[in-house]
Amino acid sequence: TGGRRQGSGGRRQGSGGRHQAPGTRHQAPDHQTPDHQAPGSRHQTTRPPAHQIVGVLPLVWQKSWLFGNRLVSLPTFDTTGVVADDPEAQDLLIARALELASELGAELLLRQLEPLDAAPRARHCPTEAGGGSQVAAGRVGKDKVLIRVELPSDAGALWRSLKAKVRNQVRKPQKQGLSVDRGGEELLEDFYRVYSANMRDLGSPPHSRRFFRAVLEAFRDETTIYVVRLEGRTVGAGFTMANGDRLEIPWASSLRRYNPYCVNHLMYWHILEDACQAGYRWFHFGRSTEGSGQYRFKMQWRAEAVPLHWYCFAPEPKAKKNSRQRCQVPGARCQGPGSTQQAAESGAQAAGVAAIVGTPTPDSCPLTPDGHQSTSPPVGRPHITTVQDRYSWATAAWRRLPLWFVRWLGPKIIAKVP
Repeated sequence: TGGRRQGSGGRRQGSGGRHQAPGTRHQAPDHQTPDHQAPGSRHQTTRPPAHQIVGVLPLVWQKSWLFGNRLVSLPTFDTTGVVADDPEAQDLLIARALELASELGAELLLRQLEPLDAAPRARHCPTEAGGGSQVAAGRVGKDKVLIRVELPSDAGALWRSLKAKVRNQVRKPQKQGLSVDRGGEELLEDFYRVYSANMRDLGSPPHSRRFFRAVLEAFRDETTIYVVRLEGRTVGAGFTMANGDRLEIPWASSLRRYNPYCVNHLMYWHILEDACQAGYRWFHFGRSTEGSGQYRFKMQWRAEAVPLHWYCFAPEPKAKKNSRQRCQVPGARCQGPGSTQQAAESGAQAAGVAAIVGTPTPDSCPLTPDGHQSTSPPVGRPHITTVQDRYSWATAAWRRLPLWFVRWLGPKIIAKVP
């Protein structure tokens, strides 16, 4: 939903799946999904006299004592930031978002695929002299990347481009009797049983059934649920969403004891095959840390890594000029002008934006081949403080909780995680 412009995409002509026809524009639903509260969640600029919409910035307000206070565009997804016809519209959207963030006492987190031109944004930020807050300068984080694959029109061409090892890992579960079903709300219970169990095993809170049902109802033509079965038992599941000329998979899980069956390889191949037949140009695997197990699993599908640009507009503390400042964003740090590193970089970076890369919640990325989330930094890369690092004791305790309790409490927690 992030306000795609009319005529800005649409997938290639094709058939298959439950998805909307190529070139069709999505309309955001009037209601909010139940796990998130989003006051003032849609901004738009207008150009008189026709009041034509020339830009959109979707925002969700998240506030909790544990994870902080922020406006995010948007939770769960990787690139749902500013969409505008021209720089003027983009400037106005960010300016209004900064005003709203100031009113709410919140930080502003924009998730962009393409970098913003930071310098023009700074002039819209209220300054200390004016009695308001000042946006801290910072750096663009490089830790997280988006993994995507450009799809050929023929699934056979994609199959032939894969390495022999990957093809064998797809054939293995087929030979062992695993099968894949696809559908909609009728598969929600199967999906949720696997998803919530896997999230508990990873030490992370799940969304509620009600959340996924609301997504299915609001985007009936854009969503598909995939389930992998072995002898009638659901052992893996994925939830895909169409967005213009690309197909995305925000949620995917499998039961860990079935990892030797290569459940994820079979499921992802069926999804990629359907995406080719339906005429999508891109398939987005989601974000990962370079060099991690997730990264290697996704890259084996002939994929490419694209840098993500996540911008955190953080108000400067008023008490001290040179005090250190932190973004209240789980998994990332944002330092104010008093930090040594920032002072060294301020000449190279445009003032007004503190750019960070956050840590994904585990449900937003497909599993690694062994079904584990990688929480340690790759060799040769600096350590980034993650949610798992900061709350390792809570993660360990969460894995021991009964499923009924996880399914009850988890949605109350994840609603506040960006």
